[in-house]
Amino acid sequence: MNKNSSYNRIFSCIENLLFPSNFRTKSAINLFVSIIKVNIMTIIKEMLENTKTIAVIGAKKDEWEYAYKVPLYMQQHDYMIFPVNPKFKGTELFGQNVIDKVNHLIDPIDMMLIFRRPEFLDEHAIEILQMVPQPRYAWFQLGIYNDNAAKLLEDTGIKVVQNRCIMVEHANLE
Repeated sequence: MNKNSSYNRIFSCIENLLFPSNFRTKSAINLFVSIIKVNIMTIIKEMLENTKTIAVIGAKKDEWEYAYKVPLYMQQHDYMIFPVNPKFKGTELFGQNVIDKVNHLIDPIDMMLIFRRPEFLDEHAIEILQMVPQPRYAWFQLGIYNDNAAKLLEDTGIKVVQNRCIMVEHANLE
């Protein structure tokens, strides 16, 4: 099955759920999709404009890894990066000491940027909720989504973006 047929099936399901057949028009559906896109872009813009400090869960040291490239890009665009990875605890990355858990951070953090597999996100959400003060935002990097972890965070007021690349979104806003 190709990518387009998967998307078509998904949109068909959305159409059937949201628009009864007697109200289904292409313009109504296009309007709905546009509203969703505008809302997501508004949240992304808010997150990027109101963030100065980013803790990166799953930060890597290998320059070819996205968990290195993306935080480096954000650092080069004036964000302060705090790497979190127990494998590298006590070493330095992005000019900061790497820590093993986010709830061990001393500095207040605006955003959590996560580069971990989805099955680990529930545990990280619990760690994030133990932070004082809590961050305002959490960003699950492209290919990473976990609705349960997102709901845990959103229920406490933390705004969450899933399955999007922060570097791409930042570049699109510039």
